[in-house]
Amino acid sequence: MDEISERRKHKRFAVIEGIAEPVEVHFPPPFYQEPVVGQIIDISAGGLGLTISEPLPKFFTFSLYIRLRGIEPFEIKGKVIRLENMEGQYLAGISFTEIDEATVEMLNLISDDFEKCRKKRAAGDKNFCFDECMFGTLCDQRGKSAKVHVTSEQISEIEITDIKQQTIEEKKPEEINVPPPVIPPSLEALDIEKAAPVKEKIIPAPIVLPVRIPPSTTKEKSIKKRYNVLSVSILFFLIVVGVYVVKNKITEIILDIAEKKLLIPEYESAVKNYKIVLKYEPKKLDVRLKLAQTYVKMRMYANAEREYKKVLSLHPDNFTALLELGKINLKLNRLKDAKNYLIRAKFLTSPNTDISFAKVYLGICYEKEKNYDAAIKEFSSLSSDLKLTDEAYLSIGKVYGLQGNFKKAVEFLSRANLSKNAVEYFETGIVKNEVDSDDAVVNFLKALAKKNDFTEAFEWLGFLYRKKALYDASLDAYREAININPQQARVIFNIAQIHALKDDTSSALAALDKAVSLDRTYRELAGNSYEFNEMKNLPEFKRILRKK
Repeated sequence: MDEISERRKHKRFAVIEGIAEPVEVHFPPPFYQEPVVGQIIDISAGGLGLTISEPLPKFFTFSLYIRLRGIEPFEIKGKVIRLENMEGQYLAGISFTEIDEATVEMLNLISDDFEKCRKKRAAGDKNFCFDECMFGTLCDQRGKSAKVHVTSEQISEIEITDIKQQTIEEKKPEEINVPPPVIPPSLEALDIEKAAPVKEKIIPAPIVLPVRIPPSTTKEKSIKKRYNVLSVSILFFLIVVGVYVVKNKITEIILDIAEKKLLIPEYESAVKNYKIVLKYEPKKLDVRLKLAQTYVKMRMYANAEREYKKVLSLHPDNFTALLELGKINLKLNRLKDAKNYLIRAKFLTSPNTDISFAKVYLGICYEKEKNYDAAIKEFSSLSSDLKLTDEAYLSIGKVYGLQGNFKKAVEFLSRANLSKNAVEYFETGIVKNEVDSDDAVVNFLKALAKKNDFTEAFEWLGFLYRKKALYDASLDAYREAININPQQARVIFNIAQIHALKDDTSSALAALDKAVSLDRTYRELAGNSYEFNEMKNLPEFKRILRKK
C-alpha cells in the first residue's frame, strides 16, 4: 500500500502507440530466461503501466530500459505490484525501486505539462499548445491549436484551422497577387521600324589543320588493362584485410569485456557480449562453448543444452560438448541420454583428449542405476590425484564401499565436503540400518572419513559386510577395529565365526581360542553358534570349550 501511495505522489501521462519503443523486461536470479517484451501505456516518476503477453512474478525486481521519442533513453529498476489478465494480454503495474533524480525531475516536468494541456483541452480552450512544452515530443495533438489571423479590416476575428492545412492553403497560386509588368515610357517613344539598318560584317572562320595522333598499340592496351586489374585486386585485398583486422580487434575487445563480467560475476552481461560475437561469427566454437558454460553457471540448463548441441552440429566429436551434455542430462536425471553422450566422449580417440572425466560421470550414471559392477569398472582406472566435484567423490566412495573396498572408499569420501561430524554420521548409520543397509554402510564410511580410529564404525562395517556375504571385507573391517583395540573379545569372536563360514578351520579355532581366553562367556556362545557346526566334534574345539 505504501508503494502505491508513493507512485500516486507523481502525476502520470499517457503514452500513445509509436511514442515509446517496446520495453525489454530482464528477469533477476533465479528467474533467468529470455527477456519479456512489453508496451508502455502510461508512466510517471513513480512507476508505469505495461501490457505484456505473459505474467511476471510479483514483488521481484526487474531491470527495464525505456526509450521515449525525443527523450534520452534511461534505465530503471522496478517490481510488479499489480497484475491483471485482459483476454490473453496482461496489464502489469510496475513500481520503480531505483531511478536517478534527473530522470524523476524530467518525468515530473513532462507530467506537469501534460496535465496543463489536458485541462485546457477539457475546458474547451483551443489554444492548448504553449512554448517550451516538455510533453510536446510525445503529443499526438500538436499542430491542432488555434491560430490568430489579423487583417486591416477585422482585427478581432479568430479563425480555427489546422496548421498543416493552413500551410497548404497559403501556397495556392490564386492567393498570390503579382502586378502586370510596366513598360517604361522611354521605350514606348522609340520607333523601331524607322531605325537605320545595320550593315552586316562577315568574319571568315579560322582554318584548323588536323593533327594526326598515332593509335595505341595492342601491347600498350594489354599492359594498361593488366595494371587496372592488378590495382583493383590490391585495393580489394587491402579492404578485406582491413575489415578482417578491425573485426578481429572488435571481437577481441567484446570477449575481453565478457571475461571481466564473469569475474564480477555479471552473467547476463557476459551472455549479451557472447551473443553479439556469435551474431556475426556463428561458427566460432570457443565463444559458443563459453556461452553454454555461462548458462550452466546461471542454472539455465535448457539454454546451455541448446548451445552445446549447436557445437556438436558443427563438430560432432567435440569432447567438451559431449561431456557437458552428459553432465547436464545426469543433473536432470535423464540417465539414458547422459550415458549416450558420455560413452561417445569416452571412446574418442584424439591423442590430446583426457577421457577421465567422461569415465567419472559415466560411473556416476551406473551408480545411480545401482549397477555397481559397471560403475567400479569406470572408477578403478582413475588417478588418485584427479580433482573432482563433491558429487563425484561421494559417488566413487559409495561404490567402493558397497563393493567391500572400504579403504579406497574412505580415501575418496575424505576429499568431499562432509557437513556432519563423525558421531552424527555414525548415529545416522544405525538408524538407516533398519531400512537400507547400503545407506547404513555409506554413513559408517563417512564417519570413518571424519574420524579414522572410530572402532564402533569398523565393527558395524564388519557386521554389514558379513550380511552381504562380503567375508573378506568383513574380516578387514574387524581387523582394523582390533588394530585400534586388540583386547576386544567380541570382535575376535566375530572374526572366528567368519573364518568358520569360509571353511578356514585352523584360523577359526585360533581366533576362538583367543576370544575365550579374553572372555569365558564366549564358550557357551560358541557351543550354540551354527557357524561352528562343522567343527564341534573336533578335539581342539572341545578343548577350547572346556577351557577355564
